[in-house]
Amino acid sequence: MFRGLLLLAFFGTVKSRLMYLYGIVLLVWVGALFVINNATIELNMASNASINGVGAFSGIPSLASALIFLSVFGVSRKIPEMIKPTLAGFYLSKPLSRTGFLSYTILANTLVFSFLILLLLGIYGAFLSQLFPFHISGAEIIKQLFLEVIVFVIYVPLISFLGLITRSGSFAFLITFAVWLVAKILALEEMRGFLSLLDNNLMTQIADVAYYILPRSSDISSMLATAKTVGSDSLNWSALLTSTLSAVGVYSLAVLKFRKMDL
Repeated sequence: MFRGLLLLAFFGTVKSRLMYLYGIVLLVWVGALFVINNATIELNMASNASINGVGAFSGIPSLASALIFLSVFGVSRKIPEMIKPTLAGFYLSKPLSRTGFLSYTILANTLVFSFLILLLLGIYGAFLSQLFPFHISGAEIIKQLFLEVIVFVIYVPLISFLGLITRSGSFAFLITFAVWLVAKILALEEMRGFLSLLDNNLMTQIADVAYYILPRSSDISSMLATAKTVGSDSLNWSALLTSTLSAVGVYSLAVLKFRKMDL
């Protein structure tokens, strides 16, 4: 059963127009790498080489954000399609429970889009390590790649749950984007400072609760950079832990919702 759903998700994605957007995004970011590299060579300023290398490394999170944006959009379209009576009815007529069907569907799409994100980031990372071999270690690149994939994975249960509720990929995507935007704003130091200036404990408490409940994608993506800033060799796993618990909770809601749905 799972193999069939995995192949369906894979070939459906590969044949979609989304692949063209993936290719365009990758070309833009790789092109930017060559521009930075050529500028470094032409200026012939060795003192600036490490700065440029760090700037190029920062392209991984920005590229990952673009790829995650496209992947979340892709998943938002997949879930409503998979729960259509014809397709869902076919699989549920087999010895497969609703929980199993939904879990396999979510897992299949998660694996397919995670593979695409990791592949495209890996291509970018390969160019990055070749153009800036003395400034960026392969281990750092690999760690950052997996952190970016984790950011996508924690959003999959949310987009799946919203897809079940709205039965519309567009609405599910827009709501997920709004959640991502709110989480992004709450993670800003400026926002934390602004809230501390307000003489409103209720609003501050609501913001604090929302900050820890919503997926903390910014904190996860910047785990390596934060560790370097504070001069620590160990990573702060709190953002990953709270985001994982949040994702598990939303997945449980999706399962409960699908069990009660009329297909």
